[in-house]
Amino acid sequence: MFRIRYLLFFLHAEDSLVLKRPLSFAGDSRSNQIMGLTALHILFLRYHNFLATALSAINPHWNDEQLYQEARRIVIAIEQHITYNEFLPLLLGRPTMDTYGLTTQTGGYSPSYDETVNPSITNEFSAAAFRMGHSLIQGAMQYAFRFPNDLF
Repeated sequence: MFRIRYLLFFLHAEDSLVLKRPLSFAGDSRSNQIMGLTALHILFLRYHNFLATALSAINPHWNDEQLYQEARRIVIAIEQHITYNEFLPLLLGRPTMDTYGLTTQTGGYSPSYDETVNPSITNEFSAAAFRMGHSLIQGAMQYAFRFPNDLF
């Protein structure tokens, strides 16, 4: 099929008990600490794989790297769409988004991209605003069991 770089994969609960390992692995040892984030990682990974498979059927002449990169671009675009059209309006409010030019266009292309802008975050952001994001994490999660004897 095709190889997946930077792989996040999921083991079944019974595998975890046998292997004495966490249920999922990612590029960061803290990936299992926040259940909602782990679920999103798995969701986006599986959607990436779904897209890569579909793209392979449409473009059989593409190599593994082309399939990986194009599926990656699509998943990143979807994540950005969710962030700018659903999450940030709730967090900041539309007026603040309009003030700082964060509102997305409803059609066409934006000429506002500037490749000379440094995309790294500032120290102020990493020390203060980034911590605000951590405060949004729920302290507890409720499980929805399909069957009374389910572990997970």
